[in-house]
Amino acid sequence: MLSLVELTDVNGSPVIKLELPRLFVGDPVRLKFRLQRNKGGRTEVLEADNTFRITAVGFDTNTVPHRQVLSVETTQPKPPSWVAVKRSPEGPRKLPPACFPKTPI
Repeated sequence: MLSLVELTDVNGSPVIKLELPRLFVGDPVRLKFRLQRNKGGRTEVLEADNTFRITAVGFDTNTVPHRQVLSVETTQPKPPSWVAVKRSPEGPRKLPPACFPKTPI
C-alpha cells in the first residue's frame, strides 16, 4: 500500500512516499532513506537509517488507490537532521605558473 510518511521530529516535517504494509499506532518500523533539498542557496541532505515508531495513522481517500498517512518519530535519542553538503570543485585545481626572481647574468 502506498504510504505517506511524515517525520514529526525532524525540522520541517518532511513527507516521504513509500510502499509499506498496513501499520498501526505504536508499531516499530525500520526505515533507510536519503532526502535532498535546496534551502537558502545551499544543498542539504537528510540521511536516516533508524527505527521509527508510528504515532498517528490516517487514510487519504481522495486518491485512488487510497493512501495510508503515517506520522512517525524516531526511537533513538537523537533524531536525524539536515546536513549541508559541501560542493566539490568543478574541475581539477590548476596552479598558477611558478614565479622565480630574475637573476643577473
